Amino acid sequence: MLSCGGTFDFDNKAAKLEELNRELEDPKIWDNAERAQAIGKEKKLLEGIVVTLTGVSQQLVDARELYDLARGENDDDTLIALARGTDPLKPQLVDRLTSPFLLFAADFDAQGPGNGEVALQAYLHTLWATMQHDLTDIFGHCIGFDKVDSAESFCAYIKRCQIETTMPFNDYWADGLHPGAASLPLGPLKFTGVLTVLAIIVWLIALLLDGGLALFHHDGARTQQVAHIVAWGVVLIPALVAVTLLAVYILYRWVMRRGAPPFATAPNSDLPSILKALFVQQHFTRFAIEAQGLDDAALHARFGAFLGAVQPGSPTPTQAPGEVTATPVGWSS
Repeated sequence: MLSCGGTFDFDNKAAKLEELNRELEDPKIWDNAERAQAIGKEKKLLEGIVVTLTGVSQQLVDARELYDLARGENDDDTLIALARGTDPLKPQLVDRLTSPFLLFAADFDAQGPGNGEVALQAYLHTLWATMQHDLTDIFGHCIGFDKVDSAESFCAYIKRCQIETTMPFNDYWADGLHPGAASLPLGPLKFTGVLTVLAIIVWLIALLLDGGLALFHHDGARTQQVAHIVAWGVVLIPALVAVTLLAVYILYRWVMRRGAPPFATAPNSDLPSILKALFVQQHFTRFAIEAQGLDDAALHARFGAFLGAVQPGSPTPTQAPGEVTATPVGWSS
């Protein structure tokens, strides 16, 4: 229940508003036009107060729920939006970002003669020659792209902006990619790790025994042996820890080295093949829609005309690079 003090007297005003609504629902009220007009004015005034206070109350409840949710999830952006009085669940006329910069990321599936840098350079040169205008529209707002005016400068720009990632780009492997089974060589790491743990346990036990014997002023051969174990542990344990860390580093380098080589090129994943596939896909969708309801003979003839027009086994006709819609082709009914 909303409680706003005596100034607003919300409960009485809400009750009065309901009473006026009931009066206005009575058809007889319109027999007295002056009375009906007065009630209408009073109703409008009360609605402004009641609706406003109800809306403020609901906004406070929603803000509290959002605050508790954002605080529980450590969502700083939502907390900042609430502090500014902005509802993060509603679209705003002006976006306010926490950073003045946006990251634009794009995957280049470089296919070309050679491999590595040679393939990337050939791909980027072909890309610039094919769709220079589109590239300028896409990258034109990126920092430093205003100096790009040739295929060479575009290639240098892309290389400078490359980000190394371990995520494979294998969308063109229809049956999945099988790089081969490989197990981690954990043998040396397990051996050194277990040996280090055992040595630490033995050293801690010896340290406790040495402290107990010293507390009771016990002296003898066993006391000397325990003291020797403690002394050796000070030297041996750091050495074992260092060997274990070295084994971890060697294993890490092995994993990174195995992950560095690129996956094998998927069949038919070059740009002309992809464009041809998109071309056939769009036109086959159109063919399937138009062929609904045809009898067997008409469908056979129509499909033959479709194959003749689209020519799936030929490089042309095909979809133009940088275009979303396939080049129109026709086939007779």
